[in-house]
Amino acid sequence: MSNSGRSYFGIVLTIVGLVAITAGVIIFISFAGSRKAITDMALQLQAQVTQNVQNKLSSFVELPHALNEINSICILQNPESLNDLEIFGERMLRQLKAFESIQNMAVGLEEQGNFIGSGRTADGVFTLAIRDKMNDSTYRVFELDAHGQKVGLMHELPDYDARERPWYKTAVQAGEATWSPIYIWASGRSMGLTAVLPIFDDQVSLVGVHQTASSLEFVSEYLQGVAQGRASQVFLLEPDGLLVATSAREDVVQSSEGGLERIHGTVSSDQLTRQASIYLEGYLGYESGFEQPINFTLNIQGQRYYVSAAPLTEMRGLDWILVTSISEAEIMSDINNAQRATLGIVLAATLASIIAGALIARKLASSNQQLQTANADKDRLFTIIAHDLKSPLAGISGSTEMLSKEIDVFSKNEIQTLCKQLHVNSSNTLDLLNDLLQWARMSQEGVDYSPKSLNLNELVNTMLAAPMDVAGKKDISIGVDIPQDLRVMIDVPMIKTVLRNLLFNAIKFTPRRGRIMIIAGQDGRHAVISVKDNGIGMDQEIMSSVFSVEKKKWQIGTEGEKGTGLGLILCKQFIEQHGGKIWVQSEPDQGTTVSFTLPLA
Repeated sequence: MSNSGRSYFGIVLTIVGLVAITAGVIIFISFAGSRKAITDMALQLQAQVTQNVQNKLSSFVELPHALNEINSICILQNPESLNDLEIFGERMLRQLKAFESIQNMAVGLEEQGNFIGSGRTADGVFTLAIRDKMNDSTYRVFELDAHGQKVGLMHELPDYDARERPWYKTAVQAGEATWSPIYIWASGRSMGLTAVLPIFDDQVSLVGVHQTASSLEFVSEYLQGVAQGRASQVFLLEPDGLLVATSAREDVVQSSEGGLERIHGTVSSDQLTRQASIYLEGYLGYESGFEQPINFTLNIQGQRYYVSAAPLTEMRGLDWILVTSISEAEIMSDINNAQRATLGIVLAATLASIIAGALIARKLASSNQQLQTANADKDRLFTIIAHDLKSPLAGISGSTEMLSKEIDVFSKNEIQTLCKQLHVNSSNTLDLLNDLLQWARMSQEGVDYSPKSLNLNELVNTMLAAPMDVAGKKDISIGVDIPQDLRVMIDVPMIKTVLRNLLFNAIKFTPRRGRIMIIAGQDGRHAVISVKDNGIGMDQEIMSSVFSVEKKKWQIGTEGEKGTGLGLILCKQFIEQHGGKIWVQSEPDQGTTVSFTLPLA
């Protein structure tokens, strides 16, 4: 039997053996590791659910502060808008209708303690609340119709002064945007918390406080929407164990002889909330905070739950604990389905692998050289990217270094000039990166050649900024001698990459105060383009391998610049893709001319 035959059957047996062993291991692990799989999946899902809820809550708590900022700016820019409080309330009503996660918006004024605000009830009715000292000191809440008109008085509170409310005092004391503590609302029917922002005029005198509020019931309704999906239940606690909100359908406040009071998690009517709160009270003591999530399990009525408690961060000062839970039944459903699917897939894959083994082995045996070539192309691409990006990024680095170390010695015009250079270099570097990444994507699909008709003179001038910036550092001039009406049929990213490589190579091997020319002409059905320099040139030994990976001899630039030696290889590939050819003419100390042909349009 020939060596190729023995290799063929050896590969077949190896593939079949490996597939059979892998299939057995997968099946064993799949069925033997169910408990570990449940725990691992629970931890993964718990982290995903916690992060998802945190992200949504971050948006929930940031929006009120953003609205406070917007309205406070409007008040300072147009203070007379507060002369008619009801008209200002209409503005708030329009904002309230635009953001469903906001329940109430209002502003309390330092002068006379007046108040104007808009809100929405649990059943979606919009309201207007007002206290205007010009009339009396009573706080009144009116129901509004679909057009924003008052249709009836809902309730009222005499002797109201916005300046005495907890949210107003919190803002004044903080002197900046913050959250109020949870407090009983003026209506006496709800408890909630408020994002507040004190408003100061140009003389740093307090004008008033803008607030955007949500009741605890409203936050619970928001959590019910957030908890849809994997999470069995979500609730929020304060460090002392008091419930803030919950996705379970239970109240977090209750009536007592002294009015409304909040419910502690350890006495919650929901069994999961109660047991989780009891665990956390024993674990944390509700005395000191914690930084990392706490994961534990609970057994409730024969059902196992995976629970995670995590401190909420970056919440504008809110100190809350987020508790999420996932039932084991939910996880087991996925695992059982996955095990059945795994068994079916493994058996089918094993049979298919045995049948296809011979074909695969034959393919592998005959494609070794192709794989080596593909690996060389991959390595070449990575090196070319570094090669092409190095020069423009060096210009950016040099300019930023001058600005960072010697900015005081530059005039405004000089700084502006440097910034313009930075912009040009960074823009061209981005273009270069996009071109190379596009080439990489095309290479994966066999190089998608997409030529179009283009004016060669215009193309060259659009990509000269970065090379000229690098050349300028060596006092090298770059000239262009291309007919204005010369049109070629080219793939633009490919030819831009070719020109960039040739120009940067010419700059590298040209001494200071040298000259580089880009020349083009017509020869039959092709355009001939040349990049010519008066640099150090090269001998025949170097010229013989400029288009080969196997370099016989390397050459260093006039100022010690090093290259990858792969730039011209990439150029050759792109030119040949266009049906053209590329060649080099050079002699030591006589400069170098690299020429290539492109099809005319």
